[in-house]
Amino acid sequence: MINKFVLIICCFLSVQVKAQISSACNTLNFDGVDDYIDLNSIASSLVGSTNYTVEFWMKADRFNQPSPITAVSLFAINSNAPIASDGILITMGSPSSQTGQLGISDEGGAWDWIGGANIGDNVCHHIAYVRNGNTGFIYLDGVNVGNHFTNYLITVNDSISVGQDWDYLATSPATSQFYNGNIDDLRIWTTSRSQVQIVTNMNIELIGNELGLLAYYDFNQGVSGGNNGGNNTLIDKTINGLNGNLIDFGLNGFGSNWIENSCANPICDSSYQCKLTSNFSVDSLCFGDSTSFTDLSIDSNANIVNWQWYFGDGDSIIGIQNPNHLYGSIGSFNVILAVTNDSNCIDSIMIPLTINPVYNLTITDSICQGDSIFLGGTFQNSVGIYVDSLQSFFGCDSIITTTLAVNPIFSSTQNQTICQGDSVLFGGTFYNSTGIYTDSLQTILGCDSLEVLDLTVNPSYQINVNETICQGDSLLIGGSYQTVTGFFSDTLQTVLLCDSIINTTLIVESNYYDTTTLRLCQGDSILLGGVFQNSPGIYTDSLQSVYGCDSVVIVTLSIDSIPIIIASNDTLIQVCSSTQLSAVGGTSYSWLPLTDLSCSNCSSPVVSPLTTITYIVTGTVNGCSAKDTVVITVEGESEIIIPNVFTPNFDGLNDGFNITGGCIQSINKKIFNRWGELLFQSNQISEVWNGRTITGDKVPEGTYFYVFDIEMFVDGELTFKVFKGSVSLLR
Repeated sequence: MINKFVLIICCFLSVQVKAQISSACNTLNFDGVDDYIDLNSIASSLVGSTNYTVEFWMKADRFNQPSPITAVSLFAINSNAPIASDGILITMGSPSSQTGQLGISDEGGAWDWIGGANIGDNVCHHIAYVRNGNTGFIYLDGVNVGNHFTNYLITVNDSISVGQDWDYLATSPATSQFYNGNIDDLRIWTTSRSQVQIVTNMNIELIGNELGLLAYYDFNQGVSGGNNGGNNTLIDKTINGLNGNLIDFGLNGFGSNWIENSCANPICDSSYQCKLTSNFSVDSLCFGDSTSFTDLSIDSNANIVNWQWYFGDGDSIIGIQNPNHLYGSIGSFNVILAVTNDSNCIDSIMIPLTINPVYNLTITDSICQGDSIFLGGTFQNSVGIYVDSLQSFFGCDSIITTTLAVNPIFSSTQNQTICQGDSVLFGGTFYNSTGIYTDSLQTILGCDSLEVLDLTVNPSYQINVNETICQGDSLLIGGSYQTVTGFFSDTLQTVLLCDSIINTTLIVESNYYDTTTLRLCQGDSILLGGVFQNSPGIYTDSLQSVYGCDSVVIVTLSIDSIPIIIASNDTLIQVCSSTQLSAVGGTSYSWLPLTDLSCSNCSSPVVSPLTTITYIVTGTVNGCSAKDTVVITVEGESEIIIPNVFTPNFDGLNDGFNITGGCIQSINKKIFNRWGELLFQSNQISEVWNGRTITGDKVPEGTYFYVFDIEMFVDGELTFKVFKGSVSLLR
C-alpha cells in the first residue's frame, strides 16, 4: 500500500490536504515460480476500448528473476481465440536477456524497450500505461518515457493477469514468464489519464468512487507475513465488484504472500499529522518579461520532494522548485503550487497575479549641429531614433521613443600654413599653434554661423634615424656614400621651406654562416636546399637574416634504419589465467592497450585478459620505430567448487562455506533453512558463511540450502548463472 492523501484545490484559497488512514500497509509478493493474479472479470468492461489507463507500483531485482533469464510480465492482456497470443504486455527485460528495462509489446510484435528506463534496480517505481486512440503512452514515476503504436482491441474472452504472461496458457501456465517481486496499488481506468492526473494522484490513496475508475485494488489485505491461507480474493474497492483471483500463492511467511509495504514511507496510523504548508513569491510581472516563481513552502515534519506548478494560462511544470514562465498576454492568472513531502503529504495554494502592460510614448526634438542631448542613456549628437526605458507605477517599462533632428550650422573655412615660431591674426587674436579656430554668429534657427581657421604650423624637424646595411653595401648620407658604422648629420629644407635636420646612426651588419647535423629514419624526408631529401649527404640553404643579409646553413644528414620488431606468437589461454608476452628487435618498447598488462614499457609483460584481445607492441631504436601484434584468445571456464559439508568449530580447517573458482565477477549468495527462512546473505565474493544467522546466533547441525546468483566469464563473455543445492553443517 502507498500512503495517500486527498488533494482539493479551490479558487483563491490555500487548502491543506488531509491524510486518509488505512488499517494496513501491505503489498503482495510474487515468488517468480507460479504466482499470478487472474483479472479476467475486467475484460468485459473494456471490450473494444481505445481509451483506458493501467497504473500500479512495483519493486523487483532483475538478478532475482527466474531462469532462463528473459522478460517477466508485470501486466498482460492476452487473446484466447483462436489460440493464445499476446495482446498488450508490460514487461521487465527482453525475450533474450533480463536487462531490467521497462518494455511494451502489442499483438505479439517486437518489444519496445524504453531506453534508460531501468525498473529492475530493487527500487520502488510507479508505472502507468495510457491507451489513447492508436498510441500507448508509458509513464515511469510520473515522467513520460516512451510511446508506441497500438491497435489491439480487448475482447470479452481475453485473459488479463498480473505477474505472468498467459501467452502459453494453451499448453501449461508453468511455461509462462512469472515475475519475482512486489506489486501494489493497481488501478484500472476507462479513460486516458493525463500526465498531470497521474502525477497528482499516484501517491494518493483513492476512495473508490472516482470518475472513470473501473477497478481499484489497494492490496491492504491479510496479515503481513502471517498465515493468510484461504484469502485468495483480491478485493476491488469500487462498487463494480471486479475482484481478482490469487493463483498459486503460498500465503504464509514473507514470500508469495501479503507482506509489509516497502514502496513508500507509509503513515498508517492516525497519530501522524501533516505539517506541510505551501507558499510562493513572484517576481517580474511585466508583459514580455519572464516571470520568476520562488518556492516558500515549509515542512516541520518531513522533506519536500516534489513541486507541481499550474500557471493559470494552460501551462504547467512538474519537479522544478523555482521555475520561470513567460506569459503570452496581459491580464490576471490564478497560479497553483502543489507540494509533496517524502511522507506523501500534499498541500496546495492558489495565488492570483496580474501581468501588467508596458507603455510607449513617441516625441520629436532637435539640436544644432555640434550640440548633444541626453537620450537612450547617453549624449546623442546625430540624427536618429532613440529609446529610453523608464518604469511605470507597476514597475514595468515605460518606453519613450524620440526622433531627433540635427539643424545645420553654416561655416566658411580658410586654410593657412606657417612655420614653427611664426603666428597669424584671426578674430582679433594671434595664433601660433596648429588647430581649428572659430568666430561664430547665429542663424534663424538659433544655430551658429561659423568662420573657421584651419591653421597648420609646420615644424622645423630634427630627425634621428637608425639605419642598418649589410657588410659590403653603402648608404648615401650627407651627400656621400657611407660604408662604415658611425654617426652622420645632414641639414635640408622641407618643401614648406622649414629647416629639417637629419641625424643618422649607421650600423654595418655582418653576414652569417651556420652548420648543423640532422638524423632521419629510413623512409622519412626533410626539406633541405629547396628539395625534400631522404638520402645521406651535405646540403646547403641560403636564407636572409632579419636585416636582409645572407645566412648560409649547411646540414649534414644521416639516415637511420627502421628496426624489425618481432612479438611472441598468438596464444590461446583459459579464462582467469595468464601468459607472458615478449618482443625483440628494439632498445625500448611500448604495449597497447593497457588492459591487464603487468607493465607497458618492458619487453616481456605478463597479461591476464578476461576476453580475447589483440596487443600491439611498438619497438624503437635511435628514435625509429616499428610495430607487431599478438592475439590472446580467451576461452573455456574455470572450475566451480562448492563443498557439500563444513565444520565451523574454529579449528582452522573447513570453518566456512563458500563457492570458489569460476572466474567470478559478482555474486549474490543466500543460505536458507529447511523452512525457507533466510539465514545469511552477501554479495562479497570471498565472504564465507560461518554457520550463524543474520543476528549472530549459531545454527544447529543439519542440512541447509543455498542459492548463488553469479556473473562469471565463460569463453571470454560475462555470463549469468544460478547454482542451487544443499550443504551439511557438522560441529
